[in-house]
Formats: sequence, structure tokens, C-alpha cells
Amino acid sequence: PIEVTCGYDFLEDEVVGVFHPSVNFLIPTGYEGSVYFGGGFIITTSSCYDDIWFKAELGYRYHWGDYASSDFFMRYNGMFTIGVSIQWSSYIDL
Repeated sequence: PIEVTCGYDFLEDEVVGVFHPSVNFLIPTGYEGSVYFGGGFIITTSSCYDDIWFKAELGYRYHWGDYASSDFFMRYNGMFTIGVSIQWSSYIDL
């Protein structure tokens, strides 16, 4: 399936929020989780700056029901990062 997501990352320092609308292609690996790859945008808001980056991402998504999930990911948006996020998702089955 193709998944359209809008998520929030847990980041520290002075970052207030990092939102990332994206479109992902999921490879099912079991009932509760999927490996995925995809791309989208990162919208960063902090006390010092606002910024928008394009991202490419590879990760594992654990599903908490029909709409919520959490990610463990490796992402490139100007540099490589590894992190955890919470997603709100809508699925499009092809």
C-alpha cells in the first residue's frame, strides 16, 4: 500500500516542532509492522528559525491501530539522522 502521513519527531535542544508530511511505500513484514521507504518534506520550527527541507527516508513502522503508528527511521534531509517519530496516517491500497 501507499501511505500518506503527517508526523511529529521527538527532538531536543531549541527545536519546538518538526512536522513531516510525506508519501511512503510500505512493504508488509507482519501484522503489526512494515518496512517502508518514501519522501516528503520536513517543516522545522524553533525559537531561532523556521526551515523546510526535502527528505528521503527508510524505516520500520509499528502500527497502533488504523491511524496511529510509530517509526524507527534513517533519514536524509541535508544530513543523515536516525530517530523515532509518531505518525498519523491514512492508507491507500493499490
